[in-house]
Amino acid sequence: MKPILSAFAGTVVISFSAILVRLANVEPVTVTLFRGLYAIPAVALLALIDRRRTRRTLRERGIGVLAGIALGVDLSFWHNSIADVGAGAATVLGATQVIWIGLATVFIFRERITRAALTMVPVMLVGIVLISGLGAVDAYGANPTRGVFYGVLTGFFYAQFILLLRASGGPDTSAAARLLDAVIGVTIVGLAAALLMPQAVSMTWSWPSHGWLIALAVGPQAVGWALITFSLPNLRALQASVVILVQPALTVLWAMLIFSEDPNAFQWVGLVMVLLGVIGTNVIGAARPTAETASDNHIDMVEPTERSR
Repeated sequence: MKPILSAFAGTVVISFSAILVRLANVEPVTVTLFRGLYAIPAVALLALIDRRRTRRTLRERGIGVLAGIALGVDLSFWHNSIADVGAGAATVLGATQVIWIGLATVFIFRERITRAALTMVPVMLVGIVLISGLGAVDAYGANPTRGVFYGVLTGFFYAQFILLLRASGGPDTSAAARLLDAVIGVTIVGLAAALLMPQAVSMTWSWPSHGWLIALAVGPQAVGWALITFSLPNLRALQASVVILVQPALTVLWAMLIFSEDPNAFQWVGLVMVLLGVIGTNVIGAARPTAETASDNHIDMVEPTERSR
């Protein structure tokens, strides 16, 4: 299979993540816990198939698990956002992690923000406000304002996950091995939530809810991720950026077809603005190295793989 076809196939699979969360119809923390538990054997199999055997330090493994903890918090907020503002809008809002990544590269890694980011970030912020429904009675979602708040937090913690995951191994490290550490971290968050908030987690196995959770873990989180990751090294930057845009766009489409999600006119404008902001900052870049940091080690804008759910 050609790399671009593999990437798009993986993107289509991943675009069903939020749909499967809604179909499971269980508590958000329950989704976080079991998507982690069910993903561990699937991702472990991928790690065994991956022939790269780069040795990693205990510190790198620990950072990988910490990245997973950040992802677990991110997913918990995202699952709540799906319940409040719908699968489509929640997925688009999660893509705002590009704002937080851009801020990290500027303030932590001392890179220079690009004109594209200066232009696109305000566009995305206005789009976020519009998705919240502006208090309109016809706004889609059980609680769109709260859903947008959760969505912004999703983007923030997803950015932390990306930054930590990048630090969990070198460029030759097996991506599947790093993801396995992250999935373990997600499971730790789910187990901690189950202990601290037992009323918010259902430990009872039920069908078809857990069937959808298994599909979520094996499909988007393992198979979809693998298809995209293995194709990325052979994709041009523009091709990879288009793949990023396709995921939330497809999720919006599936949400309309399957759940009849119907945002009002202002929310639609907001969705388009956020999508344009995401593709703009990914095509052009949010930050560039300054003269002082050009020769230093720094974290570049991450690959689309690590943004995919």
